[in-house]
Amino acid sequence: MPKKLLQAVAIGLALLIPASNSFAATLPMNSQVDAARVELAQTKEELNQAEDALEAARAELEKARTEDRTVNRELSQAQAAREAIGEDIKVLVEVLESTQKQIGDLVRATHIDGVQHELLVLDAILGSSDSGELMSILMSLEVLFNSSSQIFTQVTQAKLELDAQEAAAREQEEIISERKARTAQLVAEMAKAEGKAKAETSRIEKLVVQQEATIKKLVIAGLPKPKPIGGDFGARVGPNDRILGTDISLWQHPGNAPIDFVKMYNAGMRYIFIKGSSGGDAAHQRAMYWSGLDFPKAREAGLLTGIYHAALISSDANVETGFQQGVAQANRAVDHLNTLGGMKPGVLPIVLDIEPFSRPANIGASVVSSFSVGFVQQVEARTGRKPIIYSNLNFIQLYLRDSRLAAYPLWIANYSQVTNPATTVTRGCTRTIWSISDCEKAWTFWQYTDRGDGRTYGIASGFLDMNVYAFTADRLLQMAGY
Repeated sequence: MPKKLLQAVAIGLALLIPASNSFAATLPMNSQVDAARVELAQTKEELNQAEDALEAARAELEKARTEDRTVNRELSQAQAAREAIGEDIKVLVEVLESTQKQIGDLVRATHIDGVQHELLVLDAILGSSDSGELMSILMSLEVLFNSSSQIFTQVTQAKLELDAQEAAAREQEEIISERKARTAQLVAEMAKAEGKAKAETSRIEKLVVQQEATIKKLVIAGLPKPKPIGGDFGARVGPNDRILGTDISLWQHPGNAPIDFVKMYNAGMRYIFIKGSSGGDAAHQRAMYWSGLDFPKAREAGLLTGIYHAALISSDANVETGFQQGVAQANRAVDHLNTLGGMKPGVLPIVLDIEPFSRPANIGASVVSSFSVGFVQQVEARTGRKPIIYSNLNFIQLYLRDSRLAAYPLWIANYSQVTNPATTVTRGCTRTIWSISDCEKAWTFWQYTDRGDGRTYGIASGFLDMNVYAFTADRLLQMAGY
């Protein structure tokens, strides 16, 4: 690049960055926002306590249910034992009845034989007959009678013992039944307590959402509202009168230092995109970790918050498999956003970050476009919101050529201009699928520098990307789900 041209760009950037700081300084330091943050923090503490109470109630309910199940098993076992004793008693009753019948038969037989014996003895005396055989018969009958009487006595005793066991079993069953009634009542009480705890948690969760929405509205209330000149697109005259925002990743945590998002808000930032997912597995794990920390803190500070996905296409992809990779990586981004709370008010649409690092050297425009279409269509299908496409001007022109992509908001990176991101100093105007004319594009966000002073915006050290929004606060609110 010629020396004079470099000097011109440097001067432009030098003018641009201080201008963004003066923009921030003109915003009111709204005490209502600070008060709303304090109220939100208190409500979240109440929510933590309510969630703890709900967890304790659930534990008590499960404990009561476990005890109730144990008592149910004991009651079933007691009932089965009593029924078994009852069956044994029925058998003994049948034995007793049979034995009584046998004894009765023997008594009758002995009586008949006794009468006959007397007649036979008389006959023997008169007729001098032998009565020895008759006596033997009578003695046998007497033995049988005595034996049957013993059996009857034993069975009777056994029945008395079983009757006692059955009475004890019934008493035990009644005791367990009383325990069952108490455990059932305890389960009902614990279920009622769990229901109250759940209702209280739900109430506070709704209050948190309302208070977060209040913070966002207060934040937006302090935003500048540029007047359109010649329609929406004609009002795009550069960063200095635009709504300021940023994007971050792990690089804004030098030495693992935290980010002061309240300071970021107070310095003028009103929205932020955080790297939340990636097509590379290791990078994806890192992005999930840091966004898991940053996303809720940014929202609490009052920033409209979204995540971006760093695309990565495999070197063996073709048009068809590239599309499927786009779908798969879209699912990865949406799944992670859902762990952060999903698409609720105050959350900006998911961003597809696709630029030179996303494309292996052998992958052409058709595959890059196919991947991008797969990604944005899947995100829109799953979230109900149109995702945003981020890239630099050169990559957009060369690789994002499918006209279907023009239906999605464009976030353009162009550091060489201070008024119009659709042109470059060296190449002038460029025509793309987002072009309104040769020298104007339908951009929604513009990343105009990567050299913002991080310390001004709550970063421990280093530079920060600076972005502006093309439209009014009302449209940004709408994009954020309000």
